[in-house]
Amino acid sequence: MVILSPFFTFCQDLRNLNLNAHYASLTPRKCLHEPEPEPASTPIHNRATTMHGATSSHYVLDQAHRVAEKEMRDKYEKIDMRNFLDLLPEAEGMPAVKYDALVNIAQMKAEMQQYAPFITAMKDYLSPDWVLINTSNHCDASSFSAKYFSLSVIKPDIGLYEASKYNPDSTTNSASVELFGEFKVKKHDDPFPPAKTLPESAKDTCGQITLYLNAIQAAQQRTRVFLFFILGDQCRLFCHSRAGTQYTDPFNHTTMPYLHEFLWRLTHSSPADRGHDVTMEPVLPCDPIYEEVSQVLMAGLRGNPNLKALHKRFYGEVDVVYRVVVNLCTLYVYQPFTTTHLYPVGQGTHCFVAFDHENRRLVLLKVFWRNWKYDSEYETYKALECKGVSHVPHALAGEDIAGRFQQTEVLGIKLVHFRLVLDVVGEPLTKCISTHQFAQIISDALQAHYEAYRKAGVLHRDISSGNIIFFKSCGYLIDWERSIKVTGIPPAARTTERTGTWQFMSIKLLEDPDSPHQVCDDLKLFFYVMLFMANRYASAPLTSIHMRAYRNNKFSWTGALNAFREGTTGKRDTIGPRRILWGWNTLHFQKTHK
Repeated sequence: MVILSPFFTFCQDLRNLNLNAHYASLTPRKCLHEPEPEPASTPIHNRATTMHGATSSHYVLDQAHRVAEKEMRDKYEKIDMRNFLDLLPEAEGMPAVKYDALVNIAQMKAEMQQYAPFITAMKDYLSPDWVLINTSNHCDASSFSAKYFSLSVIKPDIGLYEASKYNPDSTTNSASVELFGEFKVKKHDDPFPPAKTLPESAKDTCGQITLYLNAIQAAQQRTRVFLFFILGDQCRLFCHSRAGTQYTDPFNHTTMPYLHEFLWRLTHSSPADRGHDVTMEPVLPCDPIYEEVSQVLMAGLRGNPNLKALHKRFYGEVDVVYRVVVNLCTLYVYQPFTTTHLYPVGQGTHCFVAFDHENRRLVLLKVFWRNWKYDSEYETYKALECKGVSHVPHALAGEDIAGRFQQTEVLGIKLVHFRLVLDVVGEPLTKCISTHQFAQIISDALQAHYEAYRKAGVLHRDISSGNIIFFKSCGYLIDWERSIKVTGIPPAARTTERTGTWQFMSIKLLEDPDSPHQVCDDLKLFFYVMLFMANRYASAPLTSIHMRAYRNNKFSWTGALNAFREGTTGKRDTIGPRRILWGWNTLHFQKTHK
């Protein structure tokens, strides 16, 4: 208790103080300009992170294509054509390939002239109930979720639809399209040119492709998404998953049948083979249980205005109910209320308010792609429960999702689709109503961390503002996916990247990525969470824009050359030896222990 006692004492003192005049009761400050919007998740940072296999997926947005390209940098894997085609089952009966029309199309100088004749030329190589559509003049009409990552509207060149899902009034729709196709005519637009250094135009193309793939992944229940890219007489095929993007070398589609075979296989494949998560079963309005489930779930959303607002913003008024089975527990859900699944790669965590029909209760369903080298989060929760650790939700069920396409591996990173059911649907720290409540919740989370470490030998390693929640004024520490067992022997690295959420990592971990993550690092993360939240909600003479810039500089800033080394600058300048710089004031702390 020697290490933790100063933190517990601090939280105890904070609860007993009347700081509302300075802390604004944890309600957003009155600004000179527009107030800051409520965050939808843990704060985010301005470097590419979503596929840091052990790093939380959060981001600050920039120019759309460049941000997307940076996000996917070093997340591509080239595979040979035969292995790519074998991602889909063989399909008999493909007609003989005719190339004449494609040869003429490849010689056209204007990109937009190519779309219509290409659609005609490829019609015979689709199943009869599929259609290629010119989408180049129509912005994506799907929900905001498809645009969340880039905050930009996409207009792909070609869309492939099942005829039954195509709506002429919604020509470009990421929520119903099967894949997009992109055309270019200039050689420097090749996303993977032979040169070692990518030109700016190639980076732009990479980002554009990422936005198209991610829009479908964000708007649908997917395990993978395909895309084709045409540059003159050259074609590349892409397959994207949460682990990264696989692509082929360019091939001449005016002399080789690979594009034809790909489209033929795809349109003759089952939904699961094409990359749809069929374990999320839509419940139709004609189902006898639909009305009851809809009312219960909507009542649950009404009981939490924050979740209801997020649901409406990202998915509109469309209430699609899904049936999900975890172990032997049947749950019903709407769309997720979290946003990290809207990024291209990483765990893709979806959190749902779920209705357990058999037990007549609302629970939390968490769905994510876990690193197969880690123990499952369900096992960790059960270990904590066995040791009597308090302020941790109870895990009701958890399992890897069965199926060939519920696993993915790119560049040696293997992810497994996993579902976890918890008994608590909590609220974020941002919904605290007073300083006292905030301090109590932090204290509860610290208690959970202490007991997990002392009783169960488990170190959390990902303390962040998003991983501390409360339910009925009781604080909980959640998201134990990246925890480790503390045995006295340093564990072998399970990933090549640093574990944790960028803003809250200790200076030591940022300056030395090879150093082991220790209990003292976790305690510093709690401290950074408190500083971050105080900066967001404390009364200050600055505008929200200036305060956001301050947080980005002190918690999120990274250098261009070495993100880990340079990313500590803001924290070092702000949190020096025994002091904190806060605006124009310096708060000095007494030294409590060595």
